[in-house]
Amino acid sequence: MFARPYISVGGLVTAGSDKPFCSGALVGNRLVLTAAHCFCSTPAPLEADRKMRPFDDAAHSIYFDVGRNGVSVQRFKVWSVHLSKKFVFQKDSFDPWFHRWDWALLVLADDTSDWSYFGFGDFANPLTAHVTGYPELKYDAKRAYAPMWDDVCPLHRDKRAPLFLEDIYALNHRCDTQGGSSGGPVWYEDATNGFTIKAVHSRRGPVDNIAAPVDSDLHASIGYFRDLLETSTSGSAGEVLIDI
Repeated sequence: MFARPYISVGGLVTAGSDKPFCSGALVGNRLVLTAAHCFCSTPAPLEADRKMRPFDDAAHSIYFDVGRNGVSVQRFKVWSVHLSKKFVFQKDSFDPWFHRWDWALLVLADDTSDWSYFGFGDFANPLTAHVTGYPELKYDAKRAYAPMWDDVCPLHRDKRAPLFLEDIYALNHRCDTQGGSSGGPVWYEDATNGFTIKAVHSRRGPVDNIAAPVDSDLHASIGYFRDLLETSTSGSAGEVLIDI
């Protein structure tokens, strides 16, 4: 079993699969932060209205495998998916405007209080950060499960962003990522706040990779769900329709 914070990182898998299609991280009890685009194409398409969707059909269920690295730890069923209301899906795009809001929150069906989770904070520059996830090309069919992959690199504002618009553009990094890394946390250890997520890995680029930074909308959404899930029983949060 991993030590913190790696035990809080997991892979998203479909029913009957052990190969992650995206990565994610626990940011609260029953709450996972990942990338929105993971639910806009196969193998886990979300309805165009982006409202949360209960995955109660066993054949189409999605699971969050937390803290795994070639061994079975624990699998949690995803109860509902919540996409950023500002996110617009554009396949194969490298537009930093598009990737700026590429984040989603997943509510899990069962309690995860025995597991630790990340804090989150605003971007500070300059910053060296970890990018952690489950890249597909690191997966070996001979393994019991895809290995977790972690890399450390500088994180900075997108170089294409005009100075007066830099706060609404994506972030860049050059950590080693592949397909499956999407949704993985971009994090560092803060002396005051501990393990802190600063962004969500969105896409591998030809030179610089792109990440969606934590912003006020995401802060508010995480805070809302944390409060909601503290007072709810397992599964009950999936009955509340929220537009985030």
